[in-house]
Amino acid sequence: MTLPQTVPDSLALMRAVPTERAFEPEPLSTNVFSRWGETMSSKILTLQAQNLQPSEHFSGQACIARFHRCVVADIHSSAHRVMRTRALASEDQDRYFKVIWQIQGRNLIEHNGHSVTIDPGQWTIYDTSRPYSVETSNGSRFMVLLVPVSEMGRWNPGIEFVTGKVLPTRGTAEIARSALSGMLSGFVELEQQGAIVMQDSISALIGTAVAQIHGSSPKQDGALSQRLQKVQAFIENRLTEPELSPELVARECGMSRRSLYAAFNALGQTPSSYIMNRRLAVAAQRLVEQSERTTITQVAFELGFSDAAHFSRVFSEKFGQSPSRWRNQQIAGH
Repeated sequence: MTLPQTVPDSLALMRAVPTERAFEPEPLSTNVFSRWGETMSSKILTLQAQNLQPSEHFSGQACIARFHRCVVADIHSSAHRVMRTRALASEDQDRYFKVIWQIQGRNLIEHNGHSVTIDPGQWTIYDTSRPYSVETSNGSRFMVLLVPVSEMGRWNPGIEFVTGKVLPTRGTAEIARSALSGMLSGFVELEQQGAIVMQDSISALIGTAVAQIHGSSPKQDGALSQRLQKVQAFIENRLTEPELSPELVARECGMSRRSLYAAFNALGQTPSSYIMNRRLAVAAQRLVEQSERTTITQVAFELGFSDAAHFSRVFSEKFGQSPSRWRNQQIAGH
């Protein structure tokens, strides 16, 4: 596919195929969305990109590197969306898996008929041969790793089980992210042999993480699914209560603490993180819907937060901006 000479700021086409070359970090910083799309077009995959800012404003910084057959990028940007349509996916001869580690803000990923939100401290893997979209929040920062199926090595056992699920960043997955982040931030350059060794090492680390998650996660049988649905419904009904906690949930739902954590481990979350994420999601909705009659402090208290400062801090960690800025930007966007 040939890129058009002029790409509008609100819509850009990204296209790239990883090539075999040494590790050479390349920085990118721009306030022009069209330039962001045009520059990224030679770095990652064929994607449609849309600016989600209420105006033509955009801010994007990235550090991108190819190593052997893989691509890694540390991205920090304004709100935007990328889409991988079925037609675009069919144009690539090779099949890739993409890993995303969330550092700041959040990414909403729709893939294979499912929708998941990746928050700081979480990661996920998905198949780029299937249609997907990624909606990035304002001020979001995340790391992306693109790996051809032919280079996955130890990923194969359990990869279908973890694909598209929210996973906690810990153990070997965190070691892989830290290693890539350190090499990007230090602008390390590697010769071809070094790049191959790095690819094999990172692939082995992620493969180990996949195998551990697959081996330790409970099976999503009918009984477990029913218990999880019961727990989620209970949490939804008690979100506004400050005393809501994993211990309370386990006691009221007739489960042991260990069983409760095992159930949420299948979702790649802890009960505490699930409760926090649901509170913040509802808070974000109320900030906009009740903007004329409710203060930010009132919203915090309504969702069980006893401290407005704590609410503001965790909200900023999830959405990449303060509650007041989120409210103003969402209202302006509407």
